[in-house]
Amino acid sequence: MAITYADVSRPGGSALLVADEEGSLWAWSSAGWVARIELARPAGLTMTDMYFDDGSLYVLDAPGATIFRFPATASGFSSEPVVVHEAPELASARRLMVDGGSLLTAHEDGSVRRVSGGFALTLSQAGIDRPLATAATPHTSGLAEEIAILDASADRIVILGEDGSFARQYRHEDLENLTAFTMRDGFGYVISGEQLRRITF
Repeated sequence: MAITYADVSRPGGSALLVADEEGSLWAWSSAGWVARIELARPAGLTMTDMYFDDGSLYVLDAPGATIFRFPATASGFSSEPVVVHEAPELASARRLMVDGGSLLTAHEDGSVRRVSGGFALTLSQAGIDRPLATAATPHTSGLAEEIAILDASADRIVILGEDGSFARQYRHEDLENLTAFTMRDGFGYVISGEQLRRITF
């Protein structure tokens, strides 16, 4: 199952997109509607993760070591997808984030890769006291192209610089038992101790 937040072309505006275990795509809106969305899904596609950016749905197919881009249409994503990146390393990718044409993938060993302009780079995490060990969705923080990543196993949020080196980390007693993290409008939002908290970076 994969999930992302998107602007879709139907009354109610933005919606949560959810890909179920059968590969069907659904939209849920706080305006009160739920609908199945068309998706021109290639045969054999595995939807490991997905991300909506700038009018397109990006889908990570880890078994196929491929990232697809599905342009939005009036009925969903019914146009044939475009392959935007293929690489053997994607077989270990578990999370995907897209930012202004750059692809960020988080891998099962905790490594994070950036693909931009045809070049691929593994972010070094240089200077970090304890390297990331599991995959978690990277988020751009809005500050100097920094990347924020939840490390739930260590009860912290790690910030990497634009070059991939370690910038800083956030720990606090209120950040224990972290289970979810996202970024929106420059603020971080976490669920910890069964409470939703906002973080100002």
